[in-house]
Amino acid sequence: MDKQGSALALVTKDVPELAPVASPAMMAVLDNYLVGSAFDAQRLVLDLAAMMLVHPPLRKCTKESLTNALIFAARHKTTFGQYGVELVPRAIYDGPKGNKRKVGEQAVPSLAYRYKVEALKDMGVREVFADLVYEGDKFEVNRDGGVVVNVVHEYPFDAKREGTKGVRGAWGVAIYEDGRRRYKVLNMTDINRAKAASATKTGGPWNDDLNFGPMVVKTVKHRLTEEIVGDFTKGAGGGSLLPAPGGDDAIDADYEEVPFADKPDSSAAAADRLFRQGQEPDAPATATIEELLRECHTPDAVTALKETEAFKALWKASARAAQDEIVAKCKARIDGLQPKIPTSPEGAATQTAPPPGQAA
Repeated sequence: MDKQGSALALVTKDVPELAPVASPAMMAVLDNYLVGSAFDAQRLVLDLAAMMLVHPPLRKCTKESLTNALIFAARHKTTFGQYGVELVPRAIYDGPKGNKRKVGEQAVPSLAYRYKVEALKDMGVREVFADLVYEGDKFEVNRDGGVVVNVVHEYPFDAKREGTKGVRGAWGVAIYEDGRRRYKVLNMTDINRAKAASATKTGGPWNDDLNFGPMVVKTVKHRLTEEIVGDFTKGAGGGSLLPAPGGDDAIDADYEEVPFADKPDSSAAAADRLFRQGQEPDAPATATIEELLRECHTPDAVTALKETEAFKALWKASARAAQDEIVAKCKARIDGLQPKIPTSPEGAATQTAPPPGQAA
């Protein structure tokens, strides 16, 4: 009993790993995204704490990646778990090729499969189908302006279609209730790249003749679903706030999946150097203010924004330098929305002549 009790470390929003990302400024940012949803920032952070309790390696992830995960979930108006956002710890490496060293771990968020299925239904998708293309199959891809508009795939009913031998590629289609279709086609380069990025690339289903086909079909369906629903880990949808080494999308960053059973050491300082965005507590506040100001199309709208509770919370939680920056941004937005006085070609302000009978 004692062993069980000591093995369970309770995780709350006040633990060192979560305290930096649960600041008042960040909670205000999350609540701004969660307007109209069934829960608030407090619930979202507590759900993240619950996930860290179940998967301890997430506690080693950088605070920048945890911040990104929270914003990713809030922008999709969902929470963490099998019906929302799943988190996978990934090892981060730094250094030149051939001499890389592990410098930390990041939490990579992605929309859970069950969430995507429900989202597809809400978007009017009736069915998602995928199939493998083997040597000898009749396979044609019709494009219009680079977009796949139709796929023709024919093969004999009794053709042998299993295993890795003879696979040329794969394709999938999402069929909407109104009859529209969206296609996805993968060649062998795409398939091999997906296999290389998988945590089961060695000794797993990718290397089994019986399971290779289902893994390819699953990959096509996931790629197609992500293009429709939106998932930043494939370069679509939410958009990552964390720049990957080399400036690539997060999915192409130099990392590998860390099994939940492993607890490797990490260097938080080195990881922080790789993921600087979001380092300063005021960065999310000023970024959010900029986004809110873009939605204001009149000076009165800017004034009304400054009176909202969300704006006041961001203001109070910001340092003096950030407050000065926010004031400057608001003033610049108001000035940009003020009506301009037309001028003559010489630069003098023009005036409208008074009606006859009236003094100028």
